[in-house]
Amino acid sequence: MTAKLVKIALSTVVAVLGLVLVMAVLSGTEPAIALEEDKGSDGGTQMAGAPTDVLVDAHPKEIRADGYSHSSITGTVRDAAWSPVPGAFVAFTTTLGTIDPYCYAEAEGSAVTRSPSDWVIESYSGASGGQYARTCGTAHPDASLSWTFNATAISLLYVKNFDGGVAEVQVDGSPAITVDMYAPAQTAAERVVIAGLSGGPHVVTVRYLTRSPVGLGTCIRVDAFRCGVTTDANGNATATLTSIELSCGSEQATVTAFAGDPTIPNMLTDAEVVTMTASIPGSIAVVAIPDQITADGTSTSVVEATVRDQFGELVPDCTMVGFVATDENGAPPPGAAWVTLPYELVEGEDPTEVITDGWSIDSNVNYHGGEAIYSNTPGAAASWSLPGWSFRRRACSPVGSRW
Repeated sequence: MTAKLVKIALSTVVAVLGLVLVMAVLSGTEPAIALEEDKGSDGGTQMAGAPTDVLVDAHPKEIRADGYSHSSITGTVRDAAWSPVPGAFVAFTTTLGTIDPYCYAEAEGSAVTRSPSDWVIESYSGASGGQYARTCGTAHPDASLSWTFNATAISLLYVKNFDGGVAEVQVDGSPAITVDMYAPAQTAAERVVIAGLSGGPHVVTVRYLTRSPVGLGTCIRVDAFRCGVTTDANGNATATLTSIELSCGSEQATVTAFAGDPTIPNMLTDAEVVTMTASIPGSIAVVAIPDQITADGTSTSVVEATVRDQFGELVPDCTMVGFVATDENGAPPPGAAWVTLPYELVEGEDPTEVITDGWSIDSNVNYHGGEAIYSNTPGAAASWSLPGWSFRRRACSPVGSRW
C-alpha cells in the first residue's frame, strides 16, 4: 500500500515597510582638480568650479531590515557648469540604521581636548547636542581646543553671536582658515575646514585669533566637528548604509545634511529614500523524503519546508510554518490507500475558541470559511489556547492585521 501525498500550507507573518531618508553633506575647495574631459572653447582643460550642487543615489533603494543588509550611497558633487568636482567634501548622516564612514565629536565632549580653564560649556537649543564650548579672547587670548580624527575631510560646527570674534582653524600643518563668528543674533553655522587629506590620524585645532572686524567681539563658540569623505576624479564620494532590525511595524528616519564651501556661508544638501523592509515569507519549497511510505502506522517521511522572503533570502529563525495534510481527491489507485494525517483548524472568528480584544469580523474575504477577524488598532491582541500551547497575535500597525 502506498501512502497519500502530503500538501503543505504556509502561515506567514505580516511585516510593514520602514523608510529611511539619507542625505549628503557637501563642500569643497576652489579650485579643485582639473578635469581632462572638461574642455573650454579653445580646447584647453578647464578647472572645476566651486561646488553648487550634490546628487545622492542609493543602490539598492530597498533593503532587508535584518540589522546587516546594506545599501551603497553615492554623492556626486557638481559645479555651476554641471561639471563634477573632484576633491570636494561630502558627509553622509542618517538617524535610522548606521552609515559608514562616519565620525563626529561634540566640542563639550571628552574626546575634544580644551586648554585648561579657558572654556565654559553653555546650553543652546540650536547647537548640536544642545551645548557648545565658549571662550573669549579678552580674558583667554591663548585659548585653544583640538580633536584627533581619522578621515580625509572635516568641517567645523560653531555658533555665531553679537559678541563673536575670529577663530583660526588648522589641521596638522596645513594652511589655517579664519572663521568670523559674529552675527547680530545667536545662530548655528557650519564650515568646511579642509578636504583631500590622507586617511589619518589628523589633529584639528581651533584657536582664538582676534576681534571681529564687524562686531568687534572676541568670543568664539565651538559646537562640534564632522568628518567627511573627499570626492574622486568623477566628483563621487561613497558610504554604506546598514539597516536596522524590524520584526513588524514601520519607522521613518529623517536625515539632515549640512554642506558648504569654505568660501561661502551656505550649505548644500540632497536626499535619497531607502526602504528598510521587515522580512516577509515570499516563497516556500517543500520536499518529502521519501515521498511514498507504507501505510502501516509506523513508517515515516520527513517533510522539509524551505521558506524564503521577498528578497530571496532565507527567512529569520522562528518564522511560523504550518503543515496541513489533506486527502487526495478521488479514489486511490488499485492496491493503494490514502492516509489522512490529523490536524486541527480553528476559525479566527469563532468566539468560543479565539479570545479577541478590539477585533472585528470581515465577511468579505477569500480566507477559509469566508470570514476573518481584523484590527486596525496597534497592540490589539487575539489568542487561542490548546493543551500545552498558547497562540497570541497582535496588530503591528494602523495598516491592520487579519487572522
